Amino acid sequence: MLNFAICDDDFDFCNELKKYVTEYFSDKKLEAPNISIFHSSEDILSSSEIFDIAFLDVEMSGLSGIHAGKELTKRNKHMIFFIITSFEDYLDEALRFHAFRYLSKPLDKSRLFRNLDDAMHLYSTTSTKIPIETKKGVHMILSSDIIMVEARFGNVIIYTPNEIYYTTTKINVWDSRLPEINFFRCHRSFIVNFNYVNFFDNSLIHLHNNKYKAYLTVRKYSQFKHEYFVFLEHFG
Repeated sequence: MLNFAICDDDFDFCNELKKYVTEYFSDKKLEAPNISIFHSSEDILSSSEIFDIAFLDVEMSGLSGIHAGKELTKRNKHMIFFIITSFEDYLDEALRFHAFRYLSKPLDKSRLFRNLDDAMHLYSTTSTKIPIETKKGVHMILSSDIIMVEARFGNVIIYTPNEIYYTTTKINVWDSRLPEINFFRCHRSFIVNFNYVNFFDNSLIHLHNNKYKAYLTVRKYSQFKHEYFVFLEHFG
């Protein structure tokens, strides 16, 4: 079951948002999430719960929702959080801390539902575990932890932040297995995760604080650039 949080000092807004989220899951015939309501950043941070998706008011007495979001993602790096604001002045700061979207008041139900579609899509990709078969056994890792896939000398190398895996599973299999929303086959020997891209030009993609490089073919440069910018617009 998904764990949602709503944190806003407007009691009526919290109830309305909870009602709409419940309605969204009912319409989609999905299991209803657990929804916890808080009325200050201090309250939500004092909770021991781990949240999958959170809606945080940017302007409350005491700590801001942006601060709460920053702290909550330390508990769950894959948490998706929305910023609730009536003031666009806060948006730059919210984006700097990787807020997924912002919701404005009064609440637009249609816009909320579209954003929930995107959030659920992102959640499904970041929470999907993929088996990696190596000579030592089978390792289960989150697809979101894969920085890139490289085919080299008959092996396929899977790079993650904490481990490098060698597998004989062909790169074409990985190309079909990894979610298209955040992975791109940039070269016959490389698949990259948009989340880890730092810099690219028409021949190389630098990833994970420039620790790794992947080749980018000239014929795929325009497509990569377009899909990467679309990814940033929706999920960056």
